[in-house]
Amino acid sequence: FKEQLDLQDLYVYNQQNFGVFKKYDDIGNPSFRNIIVYLLNDSLEINKKLIDFEGNELIELKNKRLIENQFGYSVHWAFEDSLLYISDSQTSGIVTYNLDNFYSETLQFDSLKRIKNESSIVNYFLTLFDYLSEDKDLLHNLKNREFIPAYFDFKAEGSNLYFLVFNYDSKNQEILKIDLKTYEVKRISSLNIFDIQDIEGGVIYGIYRDDKIGRKSNLLYSLVKYMDKNFIDHI
Repeated sequence: FKEQLDLQDLYVYNQQNFGVFKKYDDIGNPSFRNIIVYLLNDSLEINKKLIDFEGNELIELKNKRLIENQFGYSVHWAFEDSLLYISDSQTSGIVTYNLDNFYSETLQFDSLKRIKNESSIVNYFLTLFDYLSEDKDLLHNLKNREFIPAYFDFKAEGSNLYFLVFNYDSKNQEILKIDLKTYEVKRISSLNIFDIQDIEGGVIYGIYRDDKIGRKSNLLYSLVKYMDKNFIDHI
C-alpha cells in the first residue's frame, strides 16, 4: 500500500476484497483528510476507488498542530452482507453502497440531525469527561461550536442500524435502533459510557466505562431490548 494510506477495515464479500483506508496528507502528521473505500485484488493491492469521504473534523492547536476533534464530526461505517453503510455524522444522511452493483443511495433520518449546541450540553460533557476542563483547545472548540453530532458511532445487523447517541435532555446515553425496512425508530437506554462492539441476534455487546475507576472496564455486557423494558446482563 502507498505510505499515506492506512488500512482501517478489510471486508470480504462474494470473493471480493474491500478496504477502508485513512488517507494522510503528511507522513507523521496524526491528522488525516479522507476516508477512502477501495476494491482490492486477490493480493490486497488497490484495484479501484469506490468512495471518498472527507475525514474527521480537526482542531488546530496553538502550536498549529492539527488533531482530531473527539466532539466533532467524524466518519463512521459498517459492512453488512452486500451493503456498506457510511456517514460523516454532520448530516442526517446515511450512504448505502451496494457491493454487488456499486450503486449508492442516501437515506435521510430526522432523528440523526445534528444538535444545536448550548451551555447545558457543554456542562454535560464537562461532567462526563473530567479531563475536558484541562484541555483548553478542546474546551474552547466545544464552547464555541454551533452544532454537535447527534451520534458518535453506529453498527449494522440485518436490516437494522444501531446508533450510539447522547440524550442531552435526560442526561443519559441511548442506542437508537432504526429498521431500514419499516423506518421504525426505537430508543434503548444504555450505560454511560458504552461502546458497541458487536451485535448478534439483536443482542448488543459492548464495553462500558466504570465511573468508579474512571476508565473502561474489562467486563463485557449484553444489552437486550424487549418490548417495554431493557435489561443489562453480565457475561
